[in-house]
Amino acid sequence: PSYFSLFPNPAGARVTVTWNWLEAGLAGPLEFKVLSTQGQVLKSYSLKNYQNNQQVLNLETLAVGTYLLEISTNKKV
Repeated sequence: PSYFSLFPNPAGARVTVTWNWLEAGLAGPLEFKVLSTQGQVLKSYSLKNYQNNQQVLNLETLAVGTYLLEISTNKKV
């Protein structure tokens, strides 16, 4: 099952990531990485208070295109 949601899709200047930390079994800070399709890290965000269940990522400096979002913790990816 997917424990994370991302909207809007396609994204604009900002994208919101939501999750249910309890259902996902999260136990530690979250790391968000925006990657190019070649795997280059373009932006990185750390979130220590993962129990908020939401993070807004600012993407306004990125050109229009296709990007990947990697979400990881110290336990799960």
